[in-house]
Amino acid sequence: MWVDEKTGVLLKLITTDKGGNVKNSIEVLNINFETNLAKTTSRMFDTDDTKGYKELKLDDKKPSDKKHKK
Repeated sequence: MWVDEKTGVLLKLITTDKGGNVKNSIEVLNINFETNLAKTTSRMFDTDDTKGYKELKLDDKKPSDKKHKK
């Protein structure tokens, strides 16, 4: 994993299996922090693609905790 020291932005990630074979990789090819944020925040973002979905709650109980609650 390669992360920029100043921003914490992920620049490159390579995952491998137990045999050392590359299974996934992500690499940032271009990034710009010098953009004008005011232009972005003045626009309304379209969230129509999320309508009809419901938020699911994460079940954070350990399997051993569930066995004792019968």
